[in-house]
Amino acid sequence: MNTKLATARALTAYVSRRALNFVTAAAWICVGLLCLGVWALAHFSSSWWWLFLIPLAIGMSIFMLLRMMVSRLIQGVHRHPFTSLQKAQLKQFTDKVMGLVEAKSTPLPFFALITLKDLVRHRDASTLRSLISDSKNLKNDFADLERHFGER
Repeated sequence: MNTKLATARALTAYVSRRALNFVTAAAWICVGLLCLGVWALAHFSSSWWWLFLIPLAIGMSIFMLLRMMVSRLIQGVHRHPFTSLQKAQLKQFTDKVMGLVEAKSTPLPFFALITLKDLVRHRDASTLRSLISDSKNLKNDFADLERHFGER
């Protein structure tokens, strides 16, 4: 496999996994707050409020099923586990990319989904490549990152 493609896939998988973990944490916090609200309403008002937890549980089950499907898709993009050095390099590069993405006012989850779509549909990370080519410093950083994702 081409080292540029392997690096782009690893970067996409890493960013997508980070975005997925963020969305999952936010969903669990929302569900926790809703359960707390339902408990308060049921305790102080009527026990019928407990029925609200049924659609909440169904919705969270659907969310977790979708999360599992997206997680499998991410795993299909880059199957190999990252070494600690690769993780450190990916984190450093991702922080720089996130700075540029935030400057363009694109939320990280949307950027991860766009890049994931490019990889699945076109077998090329064209969005990520155009972002890297637009930035002078990212070209050198991406070249440094490529050295860590050579042939296996």
